[in-house]
Amino acid sequence: MFRKVKESLTPIWKKLFAACLALAIMFAPLQMAGAAPSSGRAGGSFKSASHRTSISTPCRSSGTWNYSRQPHGTLLGSPRFIVHGATGWHYGSAGAVAARRTTTIAEMTVLVTVIAILIQGVINNSKREMMTGPLGAGATMVTLTIAMNVPDRRDPNSIMKRLRKLSLAADTSNRKGVQDLISEVSLELLRQEKSIISASAKAKHFHNPEFAERQFRSQSVRSRSKFDSEVVNKFGDKLLIDETPASNLSEEDSDPTMAVVSINLSIEGKSLASTEVRSREDLLRALSQIAADSQVGLCLLSGEVLWSPEVPGDRITNEDLYADFPNLIPL
Repeated sequence: MFRKVKESLTPIWKKLFAACLALAIMFAPLQMAGAAPSSGRAGGSFKSASHRTSISTPCRSSGTWNYSRQPHGTLLGSPRFIVHGATGWHYGSAGAVAARRTTTIAEMTVLVTVIAILIQGVINNSKREMMTGPLGAGATMVTLTIAMNVPDRRDPNSIMKRLRKLSLAADTSNRKGVQDLISEVSLELLRQEKSIISASAKAKHFHNPEFAERQFRSQSVRSRSKFDSEVVNKFGDKLLIDETPASNLSEEDSDPTMAVVSINLSIEGKSLASTEVRSREDLLRALSQIAADSQVGLCLLSGEVLWSPEVPGDRITNEDLYADFPNLIPL
């Protein structure tokens, strides 16, 4: 009897426990969710370089083709036979037979069309060669993400403070300002290389620069969506700063934290198409090349730098880091 009662109560306890667990999750405070903290962003986007030399298609002359009426045959001696088109044989005084068929209008049209296609192909190849920039043809989209250890966030040389300073000082309304920003941030990361603990990189080359620009915009949205808020957003000629920090911790808070820095850029050419990070040497090579190539001519199409945390007191733990950025490779 007791066993039957116990068996009948077991499903009830299971349902009650499941209901209590659901209520606990529903009404749990948001801090338990381990949400990503605040972030900052700076960069700009520009049209493809206008300095490329273009070749215009040569205009066809206004003159017309002239055909002279001449005998359709060749005098080779006596006697001779001359063929006019396909009308028949004619006797002449030369000692040989010469035959020549009249070129029809349809054949002439086909011949002119083939010649025009060949000429246009040569022109297009020359145009593509002239349109190739100093870093190669097409364009490449690159995204580089780096995780760093920040033992003292109050340090004026901490990566968060340095990136905020560089971003606010940069003139992102013009291409040169964004080129300088990308290069300076890459150099700063190289200087603080010892604090880097993990990184990841992804690059893809496109024959059409517009596709690289589209990929840049998509990657930018994905990168920015990983954070709860964007406290600093300086893109192009617009600057937005949220003056109400989401954290209750003070500026004096010196507790250590992890920091995340991302560089997204689309750039003409294929010099960065093979960018990947499998080791610390790969990372240093990628940062050096980004710092250099971003300054070449007018090749940079779009570029941005994102960093987190931005609000004083916000922290990123190792668990947060690899939950939001699972592709990071320890170095």
